[in-house]
Amino acid sequence: MYFLGLGGHIGVWHNDRYYWYDGDRRDGHFSIVGVDFIAGLEYTLQEVPFNFSLDWKPAFNLIGDRHWWGDGVALSIRYTF
Repeated sequence: MYFLGLGGHIGVWHNDRYYWYDGDRRDGHFSIVGVDFIAGLEYTLQEVPFNFSLDWKPAFNLIGDRHWWGDGVALSIRYTF
């Protein structure tokens, strides 16, 4: 089975603890608003109560620090009831 999804994120943090490049460092607080996507494959075993999934979750900030994150990947193994 496959799945696709869309969501959002909001973040606020202090700039002296986060920056991509030295030119991006600013004093004060930093706010972002962005969009998240998710796509994945999932398989549930019939004989034993386990589920496996491989997910890819890219994200992009629309307001604030404009960066694209395309490296969000996860492999999940779940026990199902």
